[in-house]
Amino acid sequence: MIHSCQVLDPGRDVQRFEVVSEVLKQGRQMAYSRSRIVDSNEPGRVLALTQGQGISIGTPPDGLEKCRWIRSSLRMARTATALAGLRSDAPHGRSLGAPSGLVGGGVTRCSTASRPQFVLLETAAFDLTTEVVGTDQVEAVSSHVMFLARGRSARFRAEAEPVTGSDGATAVRIVIHDEGDGDRAVTAGSYQFRVVG
Repeated sequence: MIHSCQVLDPGRDVQRFEVVSEVLKQGRQMAYSRSRIVDSNEPGRVLALTQGQGISIGTPPDGLEKCRWIRSSLRMARTATALAGLRSDAPHGRSLGAPSGLVGGGVTRCSTASRPQFVLLETAAFDLTTEVVGTDQVEAVSSHVMFLARGRSARFRAEAEPVTGSDGATAVRIVIHDEGDGDRAVTAGSYQFRVVG
């Protein structure tokens, strides 16, 4: 339901990283957790901290291991989503075509999983930031995402608002609306970036 992240180290030289999770509280339906994202080759090197609140929707299958992501795979996923229609213009914001087949395991619409929504939000925030600051040489500093409701249609749009701060800091607030379900808000997020180089 809620996820936040603070980046401590951009990890430009990191080839593989690991998410080390910690459950803070587990109730019947609600769970609260936090994690450290570390360099797999140097576990003492913390790249980012995350915190989250979620709802339990079932028991994971036996043998499911903790997630280990390869950075290059995330880059490919982000690019694939961006090509799925995020950059097309809409009257009230950026149009988001639901990316089919982006994530395995039968996920065919971004309404059915949180991971594609993270990618959509990040891509919209990054694109608007680069327009505001006039360069694509930016890096993320922090993010905060809230899942408000389940998306039900195959067409979404993002309303994004840039907010500039001091010392080159730029933030973007975003709300994703489900155009096919009364234009209701389904996800909200805020991202902070800074210019590098």
